[in-house]
Amino acid sequence: MPWEPGNSVFLIYPSLWGAGISLVNHHLAALKRIRLVKGRWDGKIIYYSLDDDHVNSIVRYAREHLT
Repeated sequence: MPWEPGNSVFLIYPSLWGAGISLVNHHLAALKRIRLVKGRWDGKIIYYSLDDDHVNSIVRYAREHLT
């Protein structure tokens, strides 16, 4: 499943990566601390997205470079 810009539900990713929820949550918290991602709560679900257009541009450039 390719990554797409926009909101993502983090509970989906542990099964895709073979990682535990705790590990994924730890990584997302680190990304939030350095302001690469932001979270938005909706009830018990948190949606993560890239923090701003600048970060989105960097990720897009890196993906283009790798393909």
